[in-house]
Amino acid sequence: GLSFIAGSIDFSGGIFSCYFNSNNSGSVGTVTINGACSINYSNPSDEFTFIGLAYSGFDLNNLSLNLTITGAFSISGAAGTFVSSRSLGNETISLSSFSVSAGNNSFNSVSGSLSPNGHNVTMTISGNVTITGGTTYLSGFSQTLTGIISGGLNISGGTLAIKGGDCTTSTLNILGGFVMTGGEFYLHKSATDELPSSSTITVNINSND
Repeated sequence: GLSFIAGSIDFSGGIFSCYFNSNNSGSVGTVTINGACSINYSNPSDEFTFIGLAYSGFDLNNLSLNLTITGAFSISGAAGTFVSSRSLGNETISLSSFSVSAGNNSFNSVSGSLSPNGHNVTMTISGNVTITGGTTYLSGFSQTLTGIISGGLNISGGTLAIKGGDCTTSTLNILGGFVMTGGEFYLHKSATDELPSSSTITVNINSND
């Protein structure tokens, strides 16, 4: 399994992964950052993952991810890559706030993945989400997203997509407001993975009113 605890993370280049192996025992990986997590790419080859491997040989990785970041989670710099988990196991994500200005970033796996590693994502963000650049998926591949943003969603540049693969139902509740002055916002964005006609993606804004 995986148990990773840090006071904060300041990443500015290279390749980082908390777990880069295949676990097929159905274990849960726990990552707790008791402070800020700052990803500042220096080069397009930079990559940051919490669970970085989809499979090894004939072993499909099914390690689940429980991620908690109590401080600000920010992504900036060059056009590097962030993937929360390439495993088949589900994700439970708890963030204080989330801001992106650069990079190719995805919770779940990546859109158009050739590995059968799509999984459910449950996401809670207690503060604001701010998108000023880069391309970001809240759930980049198949299966369901259930998300709550207690603050507001602000987009002034870049691209934000809720889903990058198929799903049965996915829901994003935004308790605060939604402000968009630039950039792109998609409920589903994929050139290779169509959304079935029976699927639904719902966004509720000011959902606590």
